[in-house]
Amino acid sequence: MTAFRPGDINPALGHVGLGILGVYKGPQEVVGVFPELSATVQAHSQEIKFFRGDSFDIDLQLQNEFDPPSNSSLDGAVVRFAAKQGHGVTNIAGYLTGNEGALIIKRSYDDSEIEFINATNGRAKIKIRRDDTFNHPLVPFVWDIEVAVPIAAIPIPVGSTVCVMAGGDIIMDSSADFSKARPGDIIEVQGRRVLILNVIDPRAIQVDFTDWTTDKAAEYCLFETRTRTVASGPWTAKGDVIR
Repeated sequence: MTAFRPGDINPALGHVGLGILGVYKGPQEVVGVFPELSATVQAHSQEIKFFRGDSFDIDLQLQNEFDPPSNSSLDGAVVRFAAKQGHGVTNIAGYLTGNEGALIIKRSYDDSEIEFINATNGRAKIKIRRDDTFNHPLVPFVWDIEVAVPIAAIPIPVGSTVCVMAGGDIIMDSSADFSKARPGDIIEVQGRRVLILNVIDPRAIQVDFTDWTTDKAAEYCLFETRTRTVASGPWTAKGDVIR
């Protein structure tokens, strides 16, 4: 007679197994609305959930508010993503809750952060990596996606150049003219389009980028933009077991 231990399966009764179905989720899909007729259209909203330590992509499809909607172009645009504890710059118990205290920020200046998959048809991919989520706090967060679309070129003096420095966010030159630029407009330098954060004076601006190659005679272009938050919602990190 075969001896059985507690928990063994009797072959005469058939094999009974314990199965686990593991689901490897594909990219999150977000439809962003860039209103063309009205500024009162609300941004698309949805919750994004993940476990701490997860890496995943967020596929963005940009559309207008028409009925039926059409895809909106991202040609020449700047896309930014942020996950943060709240909106604004309020300091609560030592924590900044706006962009200044954002835990995750992604920008289309770098393809490793946000990649345009099909700019003409409004498709982009936001890349969330393990180091973005590994030590994510288990507290309520929010996320949003902002799109700045160029609508007109800003005239600049013929032959004017700018000086950019590696690791610096100030662009300046005695021949430059930033008098018609505004915060939120776009400057194109070294093949990158980045947002202007501040116009210091007609010869100097602060931008939202520092990873330049030092160039003391760089050609540049300026673009007026229309900016919208196109999607937002709760950003929920769930506790993990394996660390």
